[in-house]
Amino acid sequence: MEKRNSLQIKIVSFFMIALPLALICYFFIYENISNRKAAEIDKNIMISKSNAMFVEHEVNEKVEDMVNMVTMPAFENFDVAQIQRIIDRFKPDNQDYFVADHHGSITAYTNKVNVRSLPNIKEEPYFLEAVQGRVYISGQQKSLTADEYVVIICAPIYDNSKNIIGVVGNVLPISFFKSIVDPIKIGTTGHLSLVDSSGNFIYEKTVDNRQTLVHSRCYDYDVGKDLSVVERSGTHSGIMNIYTKIKLKTLGWYVVSLQPSSDITTPIIATLTRNLLSLALLVLTIFVLWRYKVSLEYRNQLIKRQNSEKLALVGELAAGMAHEIRNPLTTIKGFANLLKSKPKYEEDREILDLLSGSVDHIEGIVRETLLLSRPQKMEVAKVNLATLVEETCSFIKNEALLREINLEAIAALVVEGDQLHLKQVLINIIKNSFEATTAGGYVRIKLEKTDRNTAKIVIEDNGVGIAPDVIDNVGIPFYTTKANGTGLGLSVCRRIIEEHKGSFNIYSKVGEGTTVEISLPLAP
Repeated sequence: MEKRNSLQIKIVSFFMIALPLALICYFFIYENISNRKAAEIDKNIMISKSNAMFVEHEVNEKVEDMVNMVTMPAFENFDVAQIQRIIDRFKPDNQDYFVADHHGSITAYTNKVNVRSLPNIKEEPYFLEAVQGRVYISGQQKSLTADEYVVIICAPIYDNSKNIIGVVGNVLPISFFKSIVDPIKIGTTGHLSLVDSSGNFIYEKTVDNRQTLVHSRCYDYDVGKDLSVVERSGTHSGIMNIYTKIKLKTLGWYVVSLQPSSDITTPIIATLTRNLLSLALLVLTIFVLWRYKVSLEYRNQLIKRQNSEKLALVGELAAGMAHEIRNPLTTIKGFANLLKSKPKYEEDREILDLLSGSVDHIEGIVRETLLLSRPQKMEVAKVNLATLVEETCSFIKNEALLREINLEAIAALVVEGDQLHLKQVLINIIKNSFEATTAGGYVRIKLEKTDRNTAKIVIEDNGVGIAPDVIDNVGIPFYTTKANGTGLGLSVCRRIIEEHKGSFNIYSKVGEGTTVEISLPLAP
């Protein structure tokens, strides 16, 4: 039941975290795509407008050429032979000129065909408009000489009396418009198209409209507007496209830019996917590091708990056994001292001294075990560290002199704590430094104020140092490298400093010495 509830809590927690993140990602992606679409549409509008102006310019140039051409005397006199020579000379590549009389009969053509075989054009809209005195530009129109669609520009021909006596036409093939709009790229895979005023493609890259009229689906969107932007699926492909439609004001045609929506969404999604993957990797890395930190903290807590359990067990054993051990020890020590006082045991004095020393050693172990395992009542008061260090040095200076070690003290700070306990810490550490330092070396005690609230006692020596594999175990109860050590001295020191809400750290390098740093809160 508990496992099921725990699983349900985990699932609910997952959705509480995952759903908001998913919504944030969705709106973030949607906003990016919308902004990118707006930017692409603005760019497409600029491209379409500039190309619309270019198309109008090119077609209007053809109109100007024709208007200038019909002012020549040969046209005013309608001299067919002369007109034929003129239009042959001015014929552009892939374009044709024709001339018809006012009855619609073709009298001259640049395509070297028999004009009698050409159809009469009197019913054609471009002819009817031209004989009314207007220049007319058709949409897609059947060619006069081939089975294909073209665009025809038609203008009136006037005689000297300003009477219309015929028309001149310029036949523009689809390739003419292709050369204008085909090189223009819209986005990555988009393109431009040209649509006439009836909604039929003049040129569209994806269809063959030379022989068949192809209606533009885009023409039906927002008919008559100078500018329209729609997003619809393609006529044949079904792919969503963005259509930007610009009207050519002088021609009535439209320039249409087509850009697949995927041109915009795919790069954005790819970029966002990359960013989200990078973010997910970062989050995963942070999570792994956090889990590693948690596992380390758990391991440290487990070790501390195990040590506490060991100490508690030691305390229970020590408390129970201390009385039982001390009673026989007192008896043994008393008899040893008694025997030493009698002359007949003079020869055994060395053995009795060894016996008394062993008893003292056992008592020391019992005393330190009790001190380590049982919380000590501290008598907290303001402690002048300078005085404490001075008293400690006075107490231990004789041993320093015997070992020929220079003992230095630099101090002047006040903390709150138990003076006797702190003195015990200093004595234990200084004795350890003595044992690690050879004659002529030094043990230096310094007091530092690391910040407004913390004092640091630094005890350093230039002794043999501690190996890296040993220093990790220093302070663990009963761990010692000394032949006669108990492994309890530094454990007691660490315990006392922790009870004073301080920290205890050891730094050492083999052959260079050891530094013990004790941080304690300053007295207010």
